[in-house]
Amino acid sequence: MHLIQEASRKGRVDAFVQSTDKNFLVPVGGAIIGSFDKNLLDRISKMYPGRASASSIMDVMITLLSLGMAGYKQLITQRKEMYSYLKEELGKLAARHDERLLDTKGNPISMGMTLQCLSHQHDNKQVTMLGFMLFLRNVSGTRVITTTETKHIVSYKFEGM
Repeated sequence: MHLIQEASRKGRVDAFVQSTDKNFLVPVGGAIIGSFDKNLLDRISKMYPGRASASSIMDVMITLLSLGMAGYKQLITQRKEMYSYLKEELGKLAARHDERLLDTKGNPISMGMTLQCLSHQHDNKQVTMLGFMLFLRNVSGTRVITTTETKHIVSYKFEGM
């Protein structure tokens, strides 16, 4: 939240979305949309009347009430410790396979690793297979990105996505 507040103070943040299953430990996914602009948030909420379920809100409230402030802060501390551990171990794994753990300065929750050993001669089947295998094993939040695909989002072209 501190980084979002800093970004809003120094630049422009229209809105942000938080996943309730990943950020608030609820069993079924939902989303929380936030903004520093109340008018924008009101306009967004009017685009989705009747689509939001109260069950996600109840799940978040039950989770937060059962954790309490101390429990939630303890989870944040554990997440930071586990992130450091994962980064260290993933770095070792990358080194064993002549890969690199990518430096993501200013991003304390994500990390990336090259997959050169899997992408032989621009054949990305093994790379996408890794993503598939992670998904089948219920590893959430991972993204496997090939270097040969191109994606268009609105009027922007992203190569190597």
